[in-house]
Amino acid sequence: MSASFKSDLQSARAFGKGEWKKVIEIETVALSKETHKQFRYAKIGMAYENLEDIKNAKKNYGLAISHDERCIQALEGLARVYVKENNHDLAYQYVLKGLHLSRDDDYRVSKVVKYILAIIIKLFRPSRPFSKVLKEAKDMDQSRNKWIDWALKYKEWYESNNEPSKYESLH
Repeated sequence: MSASFKSDLQSARAFGKGEWKKVIEIETVALSKETHKQFRYAKIGMAYENLEDIKNAKKNYGLAISHDERCIQALEGLARVYVKENNHDLAYQYVLKGLHLSRDDDYRVSKVVKYILAIIIKLFRPSRPFSKVLKEAKDMDQSRNKWIDWALKYKEWYESNNEPSKYESLH
């Protein structure tokens, strides 16, 4: 098993358990060996966000975007943290970017990939019923859909509470 794959599994396990400091440690070590760093930075940003360390969350989401301006996980994260800070103008900008990319790109995971993922999870967690693992894999797109629903409601709220001249310049 490659070191990268092993760290991905360790990070996913820690993420699933909500062990945010461990996620940060694992992902930080993995960064030095990674070519496409944006996903690692986005995951670190999310871990900091869950620890309520908004400053480091924004820093890592920003680093993710500096590696790939289309990193949807980082755009979504920045929208969330700016809402938490009541900086609705910036939150709105990131919501628009995230929604735009969600329309442009199909981020849904194919059925084959979900099935393969379920088999891999079952190998590492043999005590879990396969039907439950497969259902979880099939539901992978739900978090994306939840974010899109939230973003659309936020966009509607923002536009109904601001003058068109303010938000039309942000489009």
